[in-house]
Amino acid sequence: MLAPAASARAESTDDPPSSDDADTDADADATAPPAYRTVVRDHDDDPLDAQRRADARNVGFVTAIDLEQDVGARPADSLPEVLSRSAGVHIRSLGGLGQFSSVSIRGSTGQQVPIFLDGVPVTGSMVGLFNLGDQPLDALERVEVYRGHVPIVFGGSTIGGAVNLVSAHACAREQPLEVSSGAGVGSFGSRQADVTALVPIKRAKRLCLHNQLSYAGSGGAFPFFDNGNTPLEFANDGFSLRRNNYYDRAQARVGVSGRLGRWRLHAQQLGLVKRQGLPGPANAQAERSTLDTISARTLGSLRRSNLAGPGGRLELLAAVSYEGRTYLDLRNELGLGADNVRTQAVDVYLSPRVRVPLWSNAFLGAAIDPRIEWIRNHDRVDADNEFSPSGELLRASVGGGIELEQFLLDDALKIAPAVRLDVVHSQLRPLDGAGEPGDATAGHAAIAASPRLGAKLALAPWLSFRTSFGRYFRAPTLFELYGDVGYATGTATLKPERGTSLDGGFIVDLDARPTVSLRAEFSGFRNVARDLIMWRPTGPVLTFENRGRALITGSESSLALALLSGDLELRGSYTWTYTRDRTYGAGSNNAPLFGRPQHDLFVRPSWGHTWRARAVELAPRLFYRYEHIGGMFVDPSGNKEQAPRRFHGVGLELSLARRWHIAAELRNLGRAMVVYWNPQHVTNFTVAREALTDFANYPLPGRSLWVTLRIELDPTRHADATLPRTPRRNSR
Repeated sequence: MLAPAASARAESTDDPPSSDDADTDADADATAPPAYRTVVRDHDDDPLDAQRRADARNVGFVTAIDLEQDVGARPADSLPEVLSRSAGVHIRSLGGLGQFSSVSIRGSTGQQVPIFLDGVPVTGSMVGLFNLGDQPLDALERVEVYRGHVPIVFGGSTIGGAVNLVSAHACAREQPLEVSSGAGVGSFGSRQADVTALVPIKRAKRLCLHNQLSYAGSGGAFPFFDNGNTPLEFANDGFSLRRNNYYDRAQARVGVSGRLGRWRLHAQQLGLVKRQGLPGPANAQAERSTLDTISARTLGSLRRSNLAGPGGRLELLAAVSYEGRTYLDLRNELGLGADNVRTQAVDVYLSPRVRVPLWSNAFLGAAIDPRIEWIRNHDRVDADNEFSPSGELLRASVGGGIELEQFLLDDALKIAPAVRLDVVHSQLRPLDGAGEPGDATAGHAAIAASPRLGAKLALAPWLSFRTSFGRYFRAPTLFELYGDVGYATGTATLKPERGTSLDGGFIVDLDARPTVSLRAEFSGFRNVARDLIMWRPTGPVLTFENRGRALITGSESSLALALLSGDLELRGSYTWTYTRDRTYGAGSNNAPLFGRPQHDLFVRPSWGHTWRARAVELAPRLFYRYEHIGGMFVDPSGNKEQAPRRFHGVGLELSLARRWHIAAELRNLGRAMVVYWNPQHVTNFTVAREALTDFANYPLPGRSLWVTLRIELDPTRHADATLPRTPRRNSR
């Protein structure tokens, strides 16, 4: 837990640092006054430490999930499941492990939540979504979820919030060699394997190489309830097998991190190859549609601490990425016409950032982030399997902002006014006479300022109040503007979304270890969105339109309790959300926004203890998981409300000598597969039955089992007990 408020003042930052920055920043300037140093307990002390550091740095509501300490029997593809535990967060999935998943925060759309990796945006502007299922957990140290007040470095399109994924790249001064490998198997032909190596560079004692290679796949052939597309007739109800739901994915990561003099360096090269089937909705399964993806992403950052004084810093982030996709639907299974399209995309991003001390107890932060995205579509047009370029999509954007951090009342009060300006220009350019007349446009331009203000007040050593107000905007994605595939077409006249966000709440933080450690949060929020972009079905094709005004309000609460040195733990969150489409004169009838659950509850109690027998450490842990989702409408008209969904799960973990980790989890213990609902257009006594789906009528699997084994090899760990060791995950 952070020491006095002066430490929080020195560590407060626009861009959350990695967990080992506290130590390295202190190294960088050993003469800095003690009041500006950060005192952070060892990782092994308390899994809430990452959360408390995040609370100290930010004025808004933020959830920090420490994956180095977070226990849970989970496959590498379960980042969506980990995120779903957070207050205010709802995950939308297209059907099971490894399939496409996006995140909604406080009733937002997935496009309103930008995703970042080490502060670099990974959400492309083509669709505006990032597939959470493609990010393996083993490569991450922690996940940060921002709600309400969002730092300016995360852009102006954060109407719902933002998610920052922080890579595992800790490197101690005398880092030992660490090697770990893992494997897992699960229901429906699911499997995974990975190997990770952290290698110190002997000639540079502060540099380490991070190498990782992983594979994950699934057959995806799970049974689901099939009503024969007649929800009011039960005679033909039964169970069908999910088809064409497979995927195979290989990923590689090579990185270098450490210190070069007064600079902290982190760079990594990521690669992904994935082949998957596109199964389609439950009532019209696709048999042959596929999507092949290959991507390469290079990220790098340089950071110097104590610039112009304690608490100051200079940082430069840069990234270049390439992605190629081949979408194949020759049987018209997912749209009106046959599709055989190859897409290539290049994304270049640069962001210098600075934070300097000003007058007494004040810091000024500034950032600018130009970005260029280029996308080219190729259609296969002849029998010789030759692709012909059909069009280019271009987007150039630049944004920047400044933020003042002022500490008052002996650091009990912090206020953070900020403003950000974003300019976005998008254009479609048909090539070589391709496309239709009128496809070429003058472009779509958007410019907006996003002022925001956040404040937090320490009412007691264990109690704080936080509040924020801000305006945000989101330019339509290139797909929403110019998309043209069999199942959807874009609308070039869309307006940017604009929103106003207001929230406030309390955080309770009690630390009386080893007896008890508690963090609890309760907050309320109110968001008003104008020109909200929503999809509208036009026959079998989707188009996009602006809705004049939408209201999203609610409350969220969370609890993290540890007793008896962490032997007993209770984690939970509850979010209540009220949404309405208040577009006047557009036939909205004040309908709820679809896809946003009114009630979202998560509870996870666990028990574990560590025993030692003949110098061998044995640490088992049992846990139970419960999730309730209710009050969710799955159609834009607000006539179709799903019945509440209740999921149960149990699991067991066993760690032996901190080297062998075995875990097993049984999910959806109650085998929930059927949804009952009362159609509003028929008599109230009529009950309809449909498959359990999450979004777009894609069914979810029933009961499933997942088992993992992880082995950690550290040749130097026992040779010299004084050598520092990078904290590893308890299990995977």
